Amino acid sequence: MEVYCNELTRHLSFRNDVKIWSLPGKKNGRPPNLVRQIVFIAICCIRAFVEPRRDIVHVGDLVSWPIALPFILRRSCPVFITAYGLDIVFAHRAGLFPWLYRKYLGLCVRMMGDRLNVVAISRATALLCEAAGFSKVAVVPLGVNLQGRKPFAEIDNNPEVLGTFILFVGRLVQRKGASWFAEHVLPHLPQDISLKVVGAKWDDQEWSAISSNPRTEYLGTLSNERLARLRRAALVVIMPNISSGGTDIEGFGLTALEAAVDGGVLVASAIEGIVDAVIPGETGFLVPERDVSAWLETIASVARWSNEERGAFIERAFNLISERYSWDRVAKNTESEYESATYG
Repeated sequence: MEVYCNELTRHLSFRNDVKIWSLPGKKNGRPPNLVRQIVFIAICCIRAFVEPRRDIVHVGDLVSWPIALPFILRRSCPVFITAYGLDIVFAHRAGLFPWLYRKYLGLCVRMMGDRLNVVAISRATALLCEAAGFSKVAVVPLGVNLQGRKPFAEIDNNPEVLGTFILFVGRLVQRKGASWFAEHVLPHLPQDISLKVVGAKWDDQEWSAISSNPRTEYLGTLSNERLARLRRAALVVIMPNISSGGTDIEGFGLTALEAAVDGGVLVASAIEGIVDAVIPGETGFLVPERDVSAWLETIASVARWSNEERGAFIERAFNLISERYSWDRVAKNTESEYESATYG
């Protein structure tokens, strides 16, 4: 969410006068605490009542929806808000906080209804928004930062040997599927192939399953440079996501874009927002969720490629993503939504 706000505002600024009110997240990637969020929202609401007229107001996430309310009440300009997926499905979970959030989100729908323009980052997220009661929903898929990416460069000082490992990148939570892959797919692959895991520890059970497997290696969180080298050297980069039954979601699958622009060959589950981040057979491969045979067949097919075939695929994927998934494209598509907006 923070990357989205930073990149979108930066690219919008190239062609527009953009004023930013922001609340940065923590250095470890987690969001600000609840008290900081409430104070930030309150300050923004006060400022909104005295703010000079703007052509467009765009709130960065659904949690911050009260910021939009003063602008809508004043009917000063069209108002947009971005939805990512988890900011909708969190309300579907059990417990006190999800219940409170469900009421909070329902209040947003009742108070603003069709006067609020929602920008969803994927088709899967858009469906969730419509089911929640939002009527004006547009889909603008995310982009990836291409600056400094060199997928065709030689892998200098890289101790890894191409084809000896599979790479997983993501938070260690069950729905990301790392432990499922290690348990159900990895045992059927040649013994010399291991699974390297990069990402933050979030779920103790998932971490235990990964750390106790003799064919997996946990690398923690890595620099972008190191991660890019691993993606290029991996036989495949995987996103073996598993549906959570409506309590969590892969809103888009930004990791899919990052894998491809770094020169990795992606294989991912064909679920949720991932399908909007992958052009099947062109920037990566989509396989049915939990289908062990499909995973094995796809990985074996990639393993049979010649160096020339692999290089051609990587180059084609990079060029397609540069064309279709740049942040400049995201900004232009968002501007198009601004231009067609009404007050409601």
